Amino acid sequence: MNQKIKVVIYDSGAGGLSITRQLISRGVYCDLFYLADKAAFPYGKLSEHELLGRAMKLMQHCQAQFAPDLVIVACNTASTLLLPHLRKRWNIPFIGVVPAIKPAAALSQSKTIAVLATEATIQRPYIYELIDEHAKHCHVELLACPNLVALSEEFIRTGVVDAEALHELLRRLFEAHSKVDTLVLACTHFPILKAHIEAFTENLAVRVIDSSDAIVNRFVQLQPNAAIDKAASSPQVTFINTAAERLSHYADYLSEFQCPVTFIEHFADEKKAP
Repeated sequence: MNQKIKVVIYDSGAGGLSITRQLISRGVYCDLFYLADKAAFPYGKLSEHELLGRAMKLMQHCQAQFAPDLVIVACNTASTLLLPHLRKRWNIPFIGVVPAIKPAAALSQSKTIAVLATEATIQRPYIYELIDEHAKHCHVELLACPNLVALSEEFIRTGVVDAEALHELLRRLFEAHSKVDTLVLACTHFPILKAHIEAFTENLAVRVIDSSDAIVNRFVQLQPNAAIDKAASSPQVTFINTAAERLSHYADYLSEFQCPVTFIEHFADEKKAP
């Protein structure tokens, strides 16, 4: 067995759990440090200057305390802004999240795609560059769905989905855009509800896709020594919160994997950093 590496998964809230589940279920041999910046949640409310300053300080603390071998910026809103700065500052791999527009354009038969995202993601030029590069031949509907972030966080906290709110959102989407046959979940929070979204779209011949599998594939490309072995022992998971709250409900979301879990609360608080 190859040496276990240390991986930080960084998000403002629970969204990165969708990627964490994929890493664990694929059998990647690593120890995971899940950094949730709940003290600044959601990142969409921060200016680019505030987000960059905060992220750089938090990552400085992560580097000093955990010395990760790789970092996943598990937030569409933050990825395009932060990655160039992080890669320039630290000589380790950083993986960001890219909306799955390229595979959606290849899969769509009707050439009509809906992209569910946060308002901050839709306002950034990067998503339009992706459409221009990979989906010129498609009609792409960009739909800001901030309520889905709250629904995902609530599901992680309680284990219960507000099905009425979710179904109303999806009903309005498909009534307004009946030709959509491929739905892109362009926020890492949204795949947390993927099974419930797919249950709604099952009879609509709509394919639902996200980026989590592509992120694991990229991880393996960058860290080929982190052997994928489903028979390997579950990774140690350390949940780190910038707020004074133990993320026990995050651990509950991964309980089926029986990972050893530890918690760090109030990480890098205002007395130390951001």
